[in-house]
Amino acid sequence: MATVLFRKLRLSGFGPYRDTVTCRLTHGVNTLIARNEAGKSSLVAGLIATIFGLPGKSDPGQFGQARFKNRYGPARFEGELEFEADGVVYNIWRDFESHKIALSVFDNGKQKNLVSGEHNPLATKGNAEYVRWLKELFGIVSRELFEATFCVTQPLPESTKKDGQGQKELDKDVQELLSGTGVTFAKAQEVLLFDLKKQTRFTRERGLTRVDQRTDGDLEVIEARIDDLSERSEKARGVADSLEVVRERLSFLQGGLDAKATELESKRDIRNALTEWRRLKSEYDRAVLDLNRIRKAYGDAEFCEREITKESDELKTLYPEFESYPEFENAPGSVDKDLDALIALRQELSSLGETISRIESQLDERKSKKKQLEEDISSLRNWGELGNTPQAEVRNRQRIASDLMDEWEKFEADLAEQAECEEILDGELALIDEAEDEERMALSTYETNLTRLEREKSEAWRRLQDVEARFREFEASCLEYNERYEDLECLPQDALSILGKKLQLMRSMELLRHKSSELKKELLPPVWARIGAMLVLAVSGWACSGLVLAARWGVAPAASGSGSGAWIPIAFAAVLGWVGWFAAKPVWALAHSSLRKEERELLACIATCKSDMEEIDASLGEPISSADEMELGRFQERLSQRDREKMILDEKKRRLPPEEGREEAEDAFLRSQKKYHEFMELTGRFRERFSDISAAYDRWNQTERRKADAARRVSEFATQNFGCDSTAVSACAISSPGVSCKWREIAELVRIAVPGEDMDSIGELVEFVRKSDDAWWMSIQGEAEQYEALRREEEQLSAVMTDGEMHLFRAQEERKQKEELYDETASSVEAIVDAAGGDPKLARERWSKLRDCTIALENKRALLKKILSDHKVASLDELSLVVTKCQTEALGAEDRWQKLIQAKPGLPEKQAADDPEKVDGYVRSLDAAILALEKEVDELQEAHRKCRYELGDLERENPINIAQAELELKEEKERRERIRLQADALTLAYLELAHAIREFHESHRIRLEQATMRHFQRITGVSRRAVTIDDDFRVSLDVDGRPCDIAQLSKGAQDQLYIALRLAISDLLSSDINLPLIFDDPFVTSDSKRLDNIGIALSYLADERQIIVLSHNETLADWGVPMVLDHM
Repeated sequence: MATVLFRKLRLSGFGPYRDTVTCRLTHGVNTLIARNEAGKSSLVAGLIATIFGLPGKSDPGQFGQARFKNRYGPARFEGELEFEADGVVYNIWRDFESHKIALSVFDNGKQKNLVSGEHNPLATKGNAEYVRWLKELFGIVSRELFEATFCVTQPLPESTKKDGQGQKELDKDVQELLSGTGVTFAKAQEVLLFDLKKQTRFTRERGLTRVDQRTDGDLEVIEARIDDLSERSEKARGVADSLEVVRERLSFLQGGLDAKATELESKRDIRNALTEWRRLKSEYDRAVLDLNRIRKAYGDAEFCEREITKESDELKTLYPEFESYPEFENAPGSVDKDLDALIALRQELSSLGETISRIESQLDERKSKKKQLEEDISSLRNWGELGNTPQAEVRNRQRIASDLMDEWEKFEADLAEQAECEEILDGELALIDEAEDEERMALSTYETNLTRLEREKSEAWRRLQDVEARFREFEASCLEYNERYEDLECLPQDALSILGKKLQLMRSMELLRHKSSELKKELLPPVWARIGAMLVLAVSGWACSGLVLAARWGVAPAASGSGSGAWIPIAFAAVLGWVGWFAAKPVWALAHSSLRKEERELLACIATCKSDMEEIDASLGEPISSADEMELGRFQERLSQRDREKMILDEKKRRLPPEEGREEAEDAFLRSQKKYHEFMELTGRFRERFSDISAAYDRWNQTERRKADAARRVSEFATQNFGCDSTAVSACAISSPGVSCKWREIAELVRIAVPGEDMDSIGELVEFVRKSDDAWWMSIQGEAEQYEALRREEEQLSAVMTDGEMHLFRAQEERKQKEELYDETASSVEAIVDAAGGDPKLARERWSKLRDCTIALENKRALLKKILSDHKVASLDELSLVVTKCQTEALGAEDRWQKLIQAKPGLPEKQAADDPEKVDGYVRSLDAAILALEKEVDELQEAHRKCRYELGDLERENPINIAQAELELKEEKERRERIRLQADALTLAYLELAHAIREFHESHRIRLEQATMRHFQRITGVSRRAVTIDDDFRVSLDVDGRPCDIAQLSKGAQDQLYIALRLAISDLLSSDINLPLIFDDPFVTSDSKRLDNIGIALSYLADERQIIVLSHNETLADWGVPMVLDHM
């Protein structure tokens, strides 16, 4: 089985690592202990992203570049992983932004490139070569499947439903992990069913769904297409027959439409000319009306001019006195308005004169009153230096003085407190006050430091004892091991394999000897062969001896009877028969030569085994060389036991802290002990002086703080108020620039209130303010109030005087403007006013009398002027020219109207224009004819359009020929058969997959249940809990024979059950490749005992695969080898 081992991970710009970080790992259990948010999960994510890629997603909540790229602008954003697969070292480099990758292998110390290019996990067409290598090296090409199977992260999934009622379904997750593809069985069935739904809508009759689909599938679409093609073929044949008939009807309709359209155009031309006829008639009528109106206006103007001349002569005859008013002869048109304006201006000037006299009298009275107020104010102190409101200012400065005296009293109290603290520090706390800074630092946290140093000393001693105990325990185990297997020390390292080889040789020699004995038995002739040989030789001897005797003595042996020669053949036959018994062996061996060859080979093998046995005996020594097979078995068992205990000792040694850790524990204890003694020596003289060092230091600290606070307040008061040192406050001059505004204001108030008092220093000012009682303050407030009332009255009087002067000035200015306006208005009617003695009122009366007598004459003149202005002429001659022009325009309009009637014969004659009813009847008949023609043209156009559309429809209904339609129909029918076959295949695949799911559940459920129960009992240490997985892969427990729901377990037990389930799944999925297991802080709910059980379980798993544990719990550091992080 191949094993994958991660050796080195390097990340740049990933997660919290802006620069490059390198993580080194080894076989077995690797641990990384770090605080929360230190980048442990980022290392796991970086490892996974280096292998499977980092999607370019912009959502920070998803696994992608926006989530894991360092936010501080790293120079590089890449990852590199060096790992070992089945003993071969590989290297993966990836640029996360550009998705560039490089996969290489180390061959004889040289790096050889295997795959390079781009691998984007979101690309529709990925890097097939890189994916093939991922499948070959890791057995997995899905990041999600790798995370779900081999990464146990935090927090662990909830094992119960959201409402806490019952178990959450785990069947989909378990199926997805066990399937090895990242797709659940249900998803595979959904894919098959989805493809089948594309093929056909009738899934119910195939036994896959309860109801058929709403939309047609490809099969139904093709069948509809076949029906459509058949219908179109039949229709095309009918269209070909009807096409010529429609074309002939279209030609007939076109001829009728052209004739009616020509007639309609003629009627419309007459109708348009009728509009022009009406316009010219209207133009002629308007010209005639203008001519009549001008002729009437000319007659009226001529009549007005004769009347004006006549009435002027009569007025001079009847009223000769108007001759004495020569000033009105050339009077302006605005004489009425000007005379009325002069009368109004003279009245206004008279009123303004009276107002000016009254204002001047009031101003004289107020000036005398203001002089008296100024004398009263000068008799009081100069409270005006305090501003416009001296009374409020005195009250404000009294409050300021009270506040300043309160601050001064606090200042004196702070001085007293400072002196008191200095006395305490120089007395009973002088030892602490004179101590060095290092001593005070030690005293400041005396109890804390003492407790901490004692705890550190105790913890260092305990750690040293723990380390020493582990080493002593290991040394005792080694001593016991050496004593128990001391007699086996002389044996070589491979004694176990040599013993096995010797036992095998002994068994082989035994078998060879047994085969040799069997061959020897087979090489010995059987009894029947020996008897046969004896008989053959005996008979041969008998016959030969008989022949010899017969030849020599001439008688046969049988004839000799019982004579002396009869025994010779018998003896000779007996001798030859005995020889035949022994001669049968070489003859039998000669007849079976192959067995003799096999015997020689067996003897050679036995000799070889003996030689090997002698070599083994020489290497193992005398006690083992003389041992039999049973004793060798006991030796072999002892050697196996020794090797197992040796592995346990090696594991204990591996878990031992390094020698540097032992020395570090000892050094830590010595350092803590040294710090403790140094601290006790540093604080020794203070323990002798004070019974409670912490209380004494707290009192010193409080006293020092009180002194510092008092000094600070004193200094701040002196600096903020006087700008000098606290010792020079009393002697500080009031005029000093550092004195605050408040103190200056109080000094200014005292200077105003007591003019003869001379105070230069702050001390004198403080003594004066301290002696000032409320009566003094009330007295100056009363005087300030009196001063403020007089000043306010003076200001009000000044404001009234200023207002009166402004009114006087405005009245004088207004009188001046009225006088100028009067002179300007009088200039236009100066002669008229002068003739009336300068009185505009008398001039107005003279003008009214003259105007009453001449008003009728003026009206006629205005009427004549209006007539001429209405026609924009200045005289009757010009108006006569306008009459002539109107006559010419009327004749031109009549001529144009007559020419149009002559050009369009269908129009009414000029004489008919005077009969409107006749003209309207003609127009109505013409409109009716046009409407009738338009209707006929529309009907013909509609029939022509329908006929054209019908022709177009007939032409479009047969886009292809009938032969092509028949060919397409044949192809569609063949495609229908193919889709039917595909639908049948998908139906069969779906049913077979359902059957496979049932078989999968039956084959994997029990194995998964047993593996989960084994890991769960090993982690919890409770053997009476049995894990049960039903056919739907729902997990439950059986405690003491009673069923138990997962929701009844604690959160820690649920997490441990989930870990056991993950370990079991990884066991089942790692049948070909052992991938490392990664645990990212998932043990937060386990107690120390179960943590130890989990650690032991992982140590067993570490013999088969690499384990990576990342946690913030320092107790997990002893589980394995610490991971090394190098920051660059």
